[in-house]
Amino acid sequence: NASNGARSVILRNDTPRREAVGLERERARVLTGSPPRWTRLLELGARITVDLHQGTETGYSYALREVRRAVGRLSQNQRVLDPACFVGGTIIQAGLHGARHVVAFAEDPDAAELARENVEANGLMNRAMVATAAPLDALQALHETFDLVLLHAPARGGDPRRWTEHFGELIQLSLRATRHGGRLVLAAADAALGTTPLESYV
Repeated sequence: NASNGARSVILRNDTPRREAVGLERERARVLTGSPPRWTRLLELGARITVDLHQGTETGYSYALREVRRAVGRLSQNQRVLDPACFVGGTIIQAGLHGARHVVAFAEDPDAAELARENVEANGLMNRAMVATAAPLDALQALHETFDLVLLHAPARGGDPRRWTEHFGELIQLSLRATRHGGRLVLAAADAALGTTPLESYV
């Protein structure tokens, strides 16, 4: 409600969750004000730029704040993999908390570019690499293991059985990419998953 103090309001009805409940996806549109295309936020010591109008929501879910905090605690001197980094919020926390090396992928080219900009803005260019690839493709192509693997559950939508099979394959490949004695962290911002926000497997 703009009368409660919001200068700008953007309506985003463009997520896969709408299809899952039988609603059509719509293009983002401005309801009031003149919001910028991009904005920068500060969280847990990180500077993150997000795209308010395009991408998978903004690529930066506040529901995953505690996951990002936990990843920071787990990352000291670790080699970290994130096959679905969106705009890089989680890998930035890993880097700021002492990860030795970070390899990350974003499926959307614009998100990958934003993730690289966020890596640079936080002074992590010498320790973090972001490439463009779908999570499944990235995991299938990897032939090395990591101390800490971060797997974000894919957005729900479409056929639930296919979603479950896809997520299962991502978990199997992520386990393969996790070194013996390392950690695989599963995170989901979607409350419909019925899971806790953070599961860690050693």
